[in-house]
Amino acid sequence: MVQNAFQASYGGGACVDGGDVFVTKLNSAGSALLFSTYVGGSGDENPGNLSLDSATGSIFVVGSTPSLNFPILNAFQPQFAGGAHDAFISKFSSSGGLLYSSFLGGNGDDGAGAIAVNATGVYVAGATNSTNLATSGVFQSSLASDPDAFVTKIAETGSAPAISPPVSPNSGTQGQTIPNFTVNGSNFDPAAVLSFSGTGITVNSYTSRTAMQIVGGITIASTAATGSYDVTITNPDSQHVTLTGGFTVIGQPAISVSPSQITFPPTPINTRSAPVTVTITNSGTVGLLISDISTQTPFAIINPSSNIGASIPPGGTASFDMIFTPTVAGPFSGSVTILSNAPTSPTVIPLQGTVILPPPPELPDLSITSVRPVQVVFDADIDGDHETDLVLKKPAGVLVTVHVINAVALKVATTVQLQFQQVAYRKVFQPSELTNSGDIQLTFKMVPVHLGTHQLLTAIVDPDNAVLETDETNNSFDPIMLSIRQTRSLVIHYVKITRISRCLLPLSPCYRPLDET
Repeated sequence: MVQNAFQASYGGGACVDGGDVFVTKLNSAGSALLFSTYVGGSGDENPGNLSLDSATGSIFVVGSTPSLNFPILNAFQPQFAGGAHDAFISKFSSSGGLLYSSFLGGNGDDGAGAIAVNATGVYVAGATNSTNLATSGVFQSSLASDPDAFVTKIAETGSAPAISPPVSPNSGTQGQTIPNFTVNGSNFDPAAVLSFSGTGITVNSYTSRTAMQIVGGITIASTAATGSYDVTITNPDSQHVTLTGGFTVIGQPAISVSPSQITFPPTPINTRSAPVTVTITNSGTVGLLISDISTQTPFAIINPSSNIGASIPPGGTASFDMIFTPTVAGPFSGSVTILSNAPTSPTVIPLQGTVILPPPPELPDLSITSVRPVQVVFDADIDGDHETDLVLKKPAGVLVTVHVINAVALKVATTVQLQFQQVAYRKVFQPSELTNSGDIQLTFKMVPVHLGTHQLLTAIVDPDNAVLETDETNNSFDPIMLSIRQTRSLVIHYVKITRISRCLLPLSPCYRPLDET
């Protein structure tokens, strides 16, 4: 079973006297597999020994290999030297990543069977019959028998990671999240850590970590200082590499407005409210550019400052005024929208406005100037045909015109009543509409209800009349009393007769018969 392996598949070999080497790490309880990997090429490898660096947790494995394609990384001897086998030494991180792997041998057969690690270096011992095994500063520089033992000390220099600049991307803006920040290089451990100098840049997660590439998500705080940051990769054994100034944080504008919402005071129709000044502040670190400001009627924008449309420097301000100009009854709601190069654009300010309605017109009292006709006479035989004009319980009508001035400007229907001195006689009337000035035409019918002789009735045009008027105090419709200042009398003469008239002749220009039955 392989897990977190740098070499996930079998490399090859007959597996008679060998095969691939494998390295496996369990947890301290032996209940979980932490990593397990193949180590080998196309030939049969034989493991020799293993050692652990207690300071870093690194794992060292030695043995012998005939494979020309044995996995090699950061090697001090990258090529197979000859013979049937070369010795090999491989170093793994505590999490299973290959830090380096190298051949060790000459033109004969070589194999390593022991390894020790301390703070001064790595020591490997084995057997060789190679005549050209690399030697340096030794007490025996040549092969004495077949085979000879050998002891080799290896300096810990090949495991340090390296970065191949540039990183991608190599810049970002304040407040930005970059999901796939990529660092290329070599000798990266699968558990290597990416970090940045200073504060303000956070590594959120890793997408992948291989020996040659680390990909992770980073977030740049909105308060991160602008400028260059160092990028560092640190392996679990504490070896690390730093790319100085490898990443740059770029500033961005930030917009704030005051006030954040506007409620205009009640404003009369067809007038303009007092202006309300809106202040825009650039609270960012680079120039803020206002590209557009818009609103809707009955709201309007006036008096924009000269730097609207130009770059507002960090800490700088710009302003404009908002007004409310209603032309019809409200209330109204709307907004003003500001477009800019800030990442939070657009900026929207809610608007509210209410309307004061004009007072209704005053309703003056009526003034009667005349009543026509001043008298109407119903005679027994006005046309000399010995026919009667009125009959018991049969009505005859008269049109009466009352001339008025100072009537209400708004047309309303009103009732001007006729009161008779003798209640034994009924009356029926129909008012016309009041106009600003003019005539009220009233039609009434006389219906005699008892026998009698020549009598006199007086109709008085003067009661109080209930008219609906708009009350300016509370803007509601309430009944008020409208007094007619002057009164006029209409005198009506009649004679009680018992026969029906053939026709009635008018006695005045305002008289017309309404009922000839």
